[in-house]
Amino acid sequence: MQNANHEETGKSVDLTKAEKLKGWCRSHKRYIVCGIFLLALIFVLFGKGRAQLPQTDHIIVGHHLMIQIAESDFVLLDNNDVLASDGLYYASWTAGEAKAYETGTGEPSDLYEARLYLLLGEYSSEEQAQLNRDSWLDAGRRNYDVMEEKEIVCNGQTYILLLYNCKSESAPYTHGASTFGIYAQTAVCIELTCVESYAEDTETALTDFLNTCTFIDKNTTDF
Repeated sequence: MQNANHEETGKSVDLTKAEKLKGWCRSHKRYIVCGIFLLALIFVLFGKGRAQLPQTDHIIVGHHLMIQIAESDFVLLDNNDVLASDGLYYASWTAGEAKAYETGTGEPSDLYEARLYLLLGEYSSEEQAQLNRDSWLDAGRRNYDVMEEKEIVCNGQTYILLLYNCKSESAPYTHGASTFGIYAQTAVCIELTCVESYAEDTETALTDFLNTCTFIDKNTTDF
């Protein structure tokens, strides 16, 4: 009975967080185009101390993005559709063992060697998808110390890649790579952030992940 009560309490906490996130998004719609800030907010609400999800062969994010989990070196941590009614979907993965970490506000958290975040938006037109992708890209250029920007193709899909150092000296993650892409009426932002000691090349690690991603069903859908 205690376990059941604990499980129900956990669900209630997540539902409360989901409502907070929905409320914030609806009252700050003009900021939603900055996907990096939304990723940060989702991490604050959902990213602390969560158990890893059961590992499957693949997952579908939104309606059009299939990711082959079995082929990835990252471990799936979260696949969240609490903002599906607004056309937004979020997933995250980790690399390395979790270590206890205290945030700048004194809250406990889990620190991994690397974390990978995916934010996907589904829109009513290709023009809206383009607008949001470009806004996310501009936010990345502003908020990171970008070392290199280039276009890449992974598994037949074109992305814009940013390689950067993080500007915040207090953040545990020091560098990373982000990609921004469009598929029909869908925009996607995928970010890999790493601690200084992360042994893998960030571009290689992220492109390897992107090669497990396939956009499916080329017919656009009204969302």
